[in-house]
Amino acid sequence: MHELLAPILWVIDKESLPTASGYAVDNDEDAIIKQTIDVGFVEHDTFALFSALMKSAKVNYEYNDEGTDQDYSRMIKEVQAEAAKLTPVVMRCNKIHEEYLKMIDPELYSHLKNLEIEPQLYGM
Repeated sequence: MHELLAPILWVIDKESLPTASGYAVDNDEDAIIKQTIDVGFVEHDTFALFSALMKSAKVNYEYNDEGTDQDYSRMIKEVQAEAAKLTPVVMRCNKIHEEYLKMIDPELYSHLKNLEIEPQLYGM
């Protein structure tokens, strides 16, 4: 989830202004804008935006801790059993890497595989 949170924090931090004290407030609109982008609320604003984003994105990050049925786990390969515990976003990245990238650009696929770069590092 850090790949979602980091850009939000970075933008809010870069767009914030020092505390409103010391500014000559011309009108109410200026006061509202200065309060909205006050540097003292960077963490708060980041959390609020991140929480709103995660309401729709959480399904991609929910971890299936239960795994698979014991009998079924013994029947399938070890890799597939581990894949059953992955988050949906990691499973999508693996599918893109193992199926689509392998078919469309085998040279890049092999290069990333040889370097042992996990698909979720470049696929999110």
